Amino acid sequence: MRNSLNASLILLSFAALAVASIAPASAEGIRLKRSFVENEITKYKVETTGTHVIVSPLLGDQEIQEKGVFSLDIKTLTVTQEAKGYNIQADSLVQTYEKTGPMAQMVPGPKVGDRRTQQGTLDSFNNLTIAKEAKTNLLAYGLEDASTIGLIITFPDRDLKVGDSWDVVLPPNPAVKVSESQYRATLQSERTIDGVDVVLVSLIGKAKSTVDMAKAFANGGEATAALPPLEKALMMVEVDLKADLVIEKATGKTRSVTATIASKEVTELQLKGDPTSPATKGQDISIPSTSTAKFTVTLVK
Repeated sequence: MRNSLNASLILLSFAALAVASIAPASAEGIRLKRSFVENEITKYKVETTGTHVIVSPLLGDQEIQEKGVFSLDIKTLTVTQEAKGYNIQADSLVQTYEKTGPMAQMVPGPKVGDRRTQQGTLDSFNNLTIAKEAKTNLLAYGLEDASTIGLIITFPDRDLKVGDSWDVVLPPNPAVKVSESQYRATLQSERTIDGVDVVLVSLIGKAKSTVDMAKAFANGGEATAALPPLEKALMMVEVDLKADLVIEKATGKTRSVTATIASKEVTELQLKGDPTSPATKGQDISIPSTSTAKFTVTLVK
């Protein structure tokens, strides 16, 4: 999943959610469904801060602090061929970004002005499918990031009342082999914010996965160039997520997300051997690390 990539590249985040008036609970059940308007563009601001600690027995723990601001615009294109949803396009832009720490310059990070464009499909239950990209800038924000922290969560095909919970399914990622994934959402309350009826949803997630860095960084530009010649590069990740979402009742559109993520990573690298000596085996390197992150995503009016 993409947050595990963020952990390896140290893209992390922070912010806060505005308090709104509480509305009385509906007497009838709530059916969350995503509605679409062709050629509509939904704009989000993503603010990030976080800490990544590389554990080194020789040098001691090396801490890297990061913060940044990204924009994410999701445009509804045309109805899908099966008429089950809509084709979408997501465009992201790195607006600000900085990282500090003794090893900060050794870790690839985005540059101000970096862009990424993705396409996919989204149906009325918020099931997201991400199309394969011809060229990927993994250092910019993407749809994988958005779904991992809850900006796009799947809805159940049933009516809900306050206190009800459901399982959330994340979109597949070919670079990530998930061994365990438990994401569960709970409808906490109903409110009215700026005259719009919304529901507040909490999201708790735990996941264990293995990231194939070769696939993850294919056509990854700077992310790939910063790595030494490798025979293999795998990262084992354990993630804990807690998030609060504000979702419009009428459209199923997410208005805001605040999330915290704690993760443990172990990166296993095997350097390529000496090409002039075929019998030489590359060196194996194991790099443990931990990450903490805070995210805020807000709808831009």
